[in-house]
Amino acid sequence: MARPKPWLKLWVDSVLGLKSLDLSLAETGAWWKLYAFGHLLGQSGRLTRENNRAYALPEIMEALRITRRADMAIFQHMVDKQLDSELLRWEGQILVIAGYDDEQSRAPSAQKEAVRDRVQRWRAAQ
Repeated sequence: MARPKPWLKLWVDSVLGLKSLDLSLAETGAWWKLYAFGHLLGQSGRLTRENNRAYALPEIMEALRITRRADMAIFQHMVDKQLDSELLRWEGQILVIAGYDDEQSRAPSAQKEAVRDRVQRWRAAQ
């Protein structure tokens, strides 16, 4: 049985999903950079440091090596669009990727225990 690939589901959703259709190609790339940064931080989609101190948008752009003014403007525009479509939200001073945990979690039927139970039932039926 193939292992679950939440990133593939997310990628397909970002290409074909209704919420992402209004992003330009550059904004889509900026969204993927921001999403990958959120994953790298390991804070369940919260863009914070380990001590729970928030990253400001200029710090996020610096961490993502977005240095050109045109790219900064595109990044800011993408953030504004994603805030409007509720894919991003502010929790106080912390920028949060909405639904991050849901997108990264495995379906209950894909958990090891569920798979083991299905295999045992299938073998018992043989």
